[in-house]
Amino acid sequence: MDCNRFNENIFSYLEGSITPGMRKEMDEHLLSCHGCPVIMDGFSSEIAVIEEKKTAEPSPFISTRIMQRIESEHLSGTRAGRPAFSLYSRPVLATLIIFIGIVIGFSLGFIGNSAYTSGQKREARLEQIKAELSISDVAAGTETFFINN
Repeated sequence: MDCNRFNENIFSYLEGSITPGMRKEMDEHLLSCHGCPVIMDGFSSEIAVIEEKKTAEPSPFISTRIMQRIESEHLSGTRAGRPAFSLYSRPVLATLIIFIGIVIGFSLGFIGNSAYTSGQKREARLEQIKAELSISDVAAGTETFFINN
């Protein structure tokens, strides 16, 4: 067995998920090679540390301390040193600003629209008076004259 093939199967060897024939070949390679046993020892020690950390239990009092802090913050109405109302003030303020912007936009639109419609109404009234008096527009150059028919 060469070193590349050994390195490809090293994790299977450590997990014990290889065939007995492959295990025998890898054991023989470990005896004949000088670099692969060093790699094998490094991986074995890392796996041992990982397994040790997996079994580590947290302090039994950690959950008690966490629950106590949650309750104290809930009762005092603060969160991380800030009053509870400040948590809601920003969204409320943003909503208020958006609402004011919408109201101002509608107001400006209504003012502009009413000026436009009042101009239209004025012209319509003028046309009505012209029709009643039988007056027509005659344009001469840049001036407009009203001529009575």
